[in-house]
Amino acid sequence: MSELGSIKRQAKRELEDFRLTLRRARKSRKLSPETLADAEKRAAAVKDALKGKDAEKVGAAAESLVEFVDRNLLPYKPNAFWETVKALLIAVAIALFIRWMFIEPFRIPSGSMIPTLLIGDQLMVNRMAFGPDIFVPLIDPDQSPAAVKQRKQEGAIRWSFHSGGHEIDIQARKLWMRRGPRRGEVVVFRFPNGPKEDYIKRVIGIPGDKIELKDRRLYINGVLQQEVLVGPYNGPTGEIGCRDFELYNETLMSTPKDRVHDVIHCNDYPASGMFADYGPVTVPEGMFFGMGDNRDRSSDSRSWGFAPLSHLKGTAMFIHLPLDPDRHYMPRWNRFFKGIR
Repeated sequence: MSELGSIKRQAKRELEDFRLTLRRARKSRKLSPETLADAEKRAAAVKDALKGKDAEKVGAAAESLVEFVDRNLLPYKPNAFWETVKALLIAVAIALFIRWMFIEPFRIPSGSMIPTLLIGDQLMVNRMAFGPDIFVPLIDPDQSPAAVKQRKQEGAIRWSFHSGGHEIDIQARKLWMRRGPRRGEVVVFRFPNGPKEDYIKRVIGIPGDKIELKDRRLYINGVLQQEVLVGPYNGPTGEIGCRDFELYNETLMSTPKDRVHDVIHCNDYPASGMFADYGPVTVPEGMFFGMGDNRDRSSDSRSWGFAPLSHLKGTAMFIHLPLDPDRHYMPRWNRFFKGIR
């Protein structure tokens, strides 16, 4: 019985290969009707033999089919190596298209977004939120301050190189801007002062907003944002610069509804005084203001300024692979597929 099963499996593979070869041969329109009829007859013989339990009959029908293909259809047989390469290229192209257009992975390298995101978390980013990018070559771009500022607002310079006596910049621009960011969203964007790096922050201010911090309390357009003390924060911090964290529940006014999330503050001096007071500043047109949820231990718009809307890549969706660097990158099982709010 095992011998019959092996012969049948081989015959089925030969029949599948024959069908692909015959399809290619039909497209060429070079085969005579007699040859095509003979091909169908031999394939039918294999199908009939597969219905029975005669191993010799199955083997003979499959061998006859193979001999026919080698004699009449050899030019149309697909090259196994090329078919494998083609399948790999198609798979890579599809993966790149999905990454460019729909979804992209991102790894959290620092503790600036604790407690929402921990060091080692790997998450998925929704590239459809703000629209896809295209890469535009700029040859010998104007280096005047005004031109550099304009280019930064139009997009991020991803690569720069010299070729043929020319300086060439490759700029990532939005193919279209689907929508602007909303307050409270966690977004991934290209860092304005080093566009080859991707940053992740929470949107605090959108164009026209006035942002101010007084004694670590956040004001947007003169309105104090609600912040409720939950208690001491004892979770992972990824650093030794602060020993006393407190967890707060913050509500940001946003659209279509207010957004609620957790933030932490450091009570150690001088860490707590670094960003205790800031502003007021008004977010310019075409920019946004981002901050980390680890409010006193985050490098964000308070230190490096506004970020252009054109640098936005997408919104953070969910954590798909939470790894703990303090435990040899073992998974944090309770964070799998955790949504980001």
